[in-house]
Amino acid sequence: MEECDKDDYDVLNQLAKGGQGTTSRVRRKRDNSVWVLKESFVDSTKAGNAALREAKTLQALNHPHINRYHDVFLHQDDAQLVVCMVMEYCEGGDLAHYLIAFKRHNMIVEPDRVLRWMQQMSSAIAYLHAHKIVHRDLKPQNIFMMTEDSLRVGDFGLAQTIERGKRTSQVGTPCYMAPEVLHHDAYAETVDIWGLGCIG
Repeated sequence: MEECDKDDYDVLNQLAKGGQGTTSRVRRKRDNSVWVLKESFVDSTKAGNAALREAKTLQALNHPHINRYHDVFLHQDDAQLVVCMVMEYCEGGDLAHYLIAFKRHNMIVEPDRVLRWMQQMSSAIAYLHAHKIVHRDLKPQNIFMMTEDSLRVGDFGLAQTIERGKRTSQVGTPCYMAPEVLHHDAYAETVDIWGLGCIG
């Protein structure tokens, strides 16, 4: 895969902004294809290289219900070092906004569709765990929609490999956190199963 940098993309619009970075919808100049560019600020070269290694691991993932990482690279923005990840753009947005729209119109999602979604997410999580990756922040905002019937698990900002054993750090979104995370107990893949259950 050829190396890219930030100058290869034009920003179309910003999707999100926070203390750790920004997420934008971008157009790749050479073929006009649309992607998502996530820029995460890091405070040292060591942290940047660690983030780059983790992103390269995520880039190797290949599953129909996991948001694809197309490219990853480091970028210097003035004095700030930035890890840039180019990801698949999902036209349907995230599951949270989809469900909010349904609720606003007093509609319910058909049970057959919910079952398909749960099968897709379960398959994606099983694939991650088989590759020794725990997501750690499963929630509707991190589930993206290609179509109403096709979901992608994404936003791996808190993901970590689990080769070094169980974790104890408290990360994630509180209402989707497993009890062992809230109690600072050791945890591993089971935190993703809890998050999946909360989404369901």
